[in-house]
Amino acid sequence: MERKHFEVTAILKPEGGTEAVKQFAERVDGIVNEFGGKTITLRSWGEKKLAYEIKKNMKGHYLLFDLVGDGKMIEEVERNFNIWEHVIKFMSIRVEKKENLDELVNSARGISTLFEKVEKKQPVAVVEAAPAEEDREKKSLEDSRKYNEQLQKTLNTSSEEDDKTEL
Repeated sequence: MERKHFEVTAILKPEGGTEAVKQFAERVDGIVNEFGGKTITLRSWGEKKLAYEIKKNMKGHYLLFDLVGDGKMIEEVERNFNIWEHVIKFMSIRVEKKENLDELVNSARGISTLFEKVEKKQPVAVVEAAPAEEDREKKSLEDSRKYNEQLQKTLNTSSEEDDKTEL
């Protein structure tokens, strides 16, 4: 078995949320492990709008798997992607860059990288604006109002001149 480095990108239907993504990642990781491969990392790019409608979907959840294994492993992953109804599209590529695969496998974090990001999300604390920032905001509002007034005056005078020339 000759190991190679692969990147597999999958677009999932947006229904189901993070729980569906976790289940999907676990199933893919199970297939990879079954074939003696290793999931180096898993990155979720989140839900994004598609460029065009695919299978009646305008949005999709993007996932990028970084895998080390052989061609049979990728064939099995792709076969399952074709069967699973929640996969909209997928693409597998072999990374041609010369890398030390043993080093990659040793640094592998697996699908836990996705779960860490989901679990670490905490509510963002609201910070009150500093007085200097408030002053700047007020000043910019005043400047905007002045600009709008001048623009309105200019438009009014130009429309009056147009009316006079038409008479």
